[in-house]
Amino acid sequence: MGEVLSRIASAAQPSGRRLFWAVLGLAPCLLVGLPMVRHPGYELFALLTLWLGLFGLTVGVQFSVPARPIELADWAGAQLVLLLAALPATATAFVTTALLSPCSPTFGLEWFVPLVVPSALLASALGLAIGRATSARWRRVGLALVFVVLSALSTTATIVFGPHVYAYNHLGGYLPGPLYDEHLELPAALWWFRVGTVALAAALFCWASGRRRLGGALLGAFVAVEVLGTSLGFRTTDGSLAQALGGSTTTAHVELHYASELDEPAVAQLVKDTEFRVTQLTQFFGQAPSGRVVVWWYPSARRKQQLVGAAHTQFAKPWRREVHVNASELPHPVLKHELAHALAAGWGTPPFAITASWAGLYPHMAIIEGVAVAADDRVDELSLHEWAAAMKRQGLLPDVAAVMTPQGFYAAPSSRAYATAGSFLAWVQQTAGPKAIRELYADGDWRRATGQDLGALAQTYERFLDDVPLDAKAVSLAFPRFHRGSVFERSCVREVAALSARAASLAADAPADALRLVERASRLQPQEHTFVLERAGLLRQLERPAEAATLLDQAIHAQADRPTSWADLALMRVAAAFDQEDEPTGRALLDAFAARDVTPAQQRTALVRLAQLD
Repeated sequence: MGEVLSRIASAAQPSGRRLFWAVLGLAPCLLVGLPMVRHPGYELFALLTLWLGLFGLTVGVQFSVPARPIELADWAGAQLVLLLAALPATATAFVTTALLSPCSPTFGLEWFVPLVVPSALLASALGLAIGRATSARWRRVGLALVFVVLSALSTTATIVFGPHVYAYNHLGGYLPGPLYDEHLELPAALWWFRVGTVALAAALFCWASGRRRLGGALLGAFVAVEVLGTSLGFRTTDGSLAQALGGSTTTAHVELHYASELDEPAVAQLVKDTEFRVTQLTQFFGQAPSGRVVVWWYPSARRKQQLVGAAHTQFAKPWRREVHVNASELPHPVLKHELAHALAAGWGTPPFAITASWAGLYPHMAIIEGVAVAADDRVDELSLHEWAAAMKRQGLLPDVAAVMTPQGFYAAPSSRAYATAGSFLAWVQQTAGPKAIRELYADGDWRRATGQDLGALAQTYERFLDDVPLDAKAVSLAFPRFHRGSVFERSCVREVAALSARAASLAADAPADALRLVERASRLQPQEHTFVLERAGLLRQLERPAEAATLLDQAIHAQADRPTSWADLALMRVAAAFDQEDEPTGRALLDAFAARDVTPAQQRTALVRLAQLD
């Protein structure tokens, strides 16, 4: 250890280096106040991994002295400097979470080792190798840039040309796919990938220190891990994915891949539903699609996460004309939406066949997702326009002109942004025609496609919403559907998701343990009445109806001005009253439904309960 500290002291001799190290450690602290980064966990450590992976190369170079051979103490010293640079942001997040937040400061700490440590090892080893290779500053910068660019391009290429949406990068770390999935699990594949990272780092150090034979062996180990990537779970190809699922069939418009255990009648129904959706989408776009769309149909969210990432998020890759969805009862709730992305690719801008500017590299997500929602036009309790009008009357509708811009779509909660964009573009299709949608999908030029600017269109559309007829019950439906903020606005999102997932797995066999987890989730997000329902259900399962009744009575009072939330709680309270053979309380609550603006489903349930009593 003394030798390591001696090398650190030697490398820190120029004052400029000490300043660089200070900035390296303190700059990430400025990000800790951002949503999702304010707590220790995946997001914070992913950013630190990227930060140290890029700038850690410089630290490695600083420990390379041309006048003497590179030793293990140099690598250990550079690594220690990088790990110490990760501590200020980690400590800031830990302390602020412990003192200023109800979240657990220890939740998510398990991401530190597989994300930050291997990338720091590689960055420091690569810096040593670059410092050994040349003493010229600009050559060192050039070599570092070459490695970073090649690393980024190789990872990007696997995502662009492959079916998966996860990303594994030896310097940059790990991306599980779209971050809409609130519950993240540390995959076994990440550990295997990091074995390769450490092997590559050790090989570079051995090369820099003159241990060429050992370096060659370690490089061989790195190559072996990379070659086995598909079987280890951090690489996916079309062939490996088709083999993993096992079943396939082809129709006029669709190439379908599914789990081999799916029986023939189920496959036939799936094919029929898919072809019907293609027909519907052809009518919306006003033109028939060319070629086939590939549909990957996964037996479960967990299996999809293992194979391509994005456990609960369905997705499409328009430039590959393919969609990836979890199995569900038919008609599938989102298959048509994802097919719309793939079919709209014919009018999108290369290289990704989507609405984009800046040579096709700056996507307009409001149009991309809005067109899919409009084309889907899902059968629901309300139509798209009714949902948007109900949001407007509840004060939940985002600024339409703002949300339809590339930067504004993600600023609104996702449920509101999707519904608003979908209703708006459905209105554009109905008033300007399918051709306007096809032209708009290319680059988002509103005037060329519709003859009007976005601002004028948005004003006309909002006046249209004012004239959409809605009764009070329809308006009340908007609150439970759209009141939740985005994943970036809610507190302790990852922890709550993990608690909920764990509680769901324990509910049947260990309800007492599940109850403790749900109680913790309810304390973290007290505004969510769904946790009250879960707690009450578990209390009833534990034969503690009096506690369930007390809990529900308090929540019913708190949600008195939110009809649909009140109705969910009231129905559970009725069940608890029946548990206690308290018919008067149950009947009084059921009678109250007649005067409430609840959903038709809730009203029907209340009437059925009353009929059972009568």
